[in-house]
Amino acid sequence: RVDAIVCDYRLAGGTNGFDAIDGLRRRLGYAPPAVLITGEPDVEPLRERAGPDTVVLHKPFAPEVLARSLLEAALRADRKAWMG
Repeated sequence: RVDAIVCDYRLAGGTNGFDAIDGLRRRLGYAPPAVLITGEPDVEPLRERAGPDTVVLHKPFAPEVLARSLLEAALRADRKAWMG
C-alpha cells in the first residue's frame, strides 16, 4: 500500500509531475496524497491545479517542510479512510 507520493514537477521525456501522480493513482486504484516539488518561479498556477490531495512545495525548502507535508497528507488520508 502506498501512503503518499513524492514527485518532482519536471520529469524526463516531457512528462510532468501531475501526469505521473495521476498515472500512479489510476494504476493503484486509489488516490494517496501527494507532494509535488518544483523550482518553477510561479507556483500559484501549480497550487491551483493541484487540488486538495496534492501539496506543492517550492525548492529550496527545509527537510522539515517535506516531513510536515507528508505527515499532514498521511493524517488527511487517514481521516478520509475513517470517514469512508
